Amino acid sequence: MSSDISPEDYLKIKDKEKIMLLDVREEAERHIAKLDGGLWIPLMELPKRLKELDKKKEIICYCRTGGRSSHAAEFLRKKGFGARNLSGGLHRWHDEVDNTIIKY
Repeated sequence: MSSDISPEDYLKIKDKEKIMLLDVREEAERHIAKLDGGLWIPLMELPKRLKELDKKKEIICYCRTGGRSSHAAEFLRKKGFGARNLSGGLHRWHDEVDNTIIKY
């Protein structure tokens, strides 16, 4: 499985039962902008909060520009999860899907 997924491709699968959206940003960032649905676990807390994730679901990780979420997806794959990075994060989402999402 590819480690990245584009915003457009995520839109095609986001409502499927086996998909989980994971926001790995810090709390202050969530007050600025966020995608609907999903779970929020800051990247630094991820190792100790793995039990909150479902190994039966494909996890789509996102952050502001895709850097932290890429690390999160890689970490999760090493732990046996199916995980991908939302390529370009919220910035790319703003550019390609919804320009009402604030770029910060």
